[in-house]
Amino acid sequence: MMGEHTVGVVIPAYNEERHITDVLETLPVVVDYAVVVDDGSTDQTYAMAQKATTSANVTILQAEGIGVGAAID
Repeated sequence: MMGEHTVGVVIPAYNEERHITDVLETLPVVVDYAVVVDDGSTDQTYAMAQKATTSANVTILQAEGIGVGAAID
C-alpha cells in the first residue's frame, strides 16, 4: 500500500512583479505548500506576492542578495 505524498516547492524570486501573481494563483492546483524567497527585488515582487497569497500554505520570505542557490537551500 502506498502512502500519501506531499509536494512542496521553493520559488526564488527577483524582480518578478510581472509573473508572481500568476505563479501563486496556480500553486494550489499543483503543490501542497510553497515558500517564495524574494531575493532583494527592487520592484514590487514582495508586495504583489503578499497580495496574491490567499493560502496559509504559502510562506513569503525576504532576503537580501543571497542568490538563487541560497534561496533554494
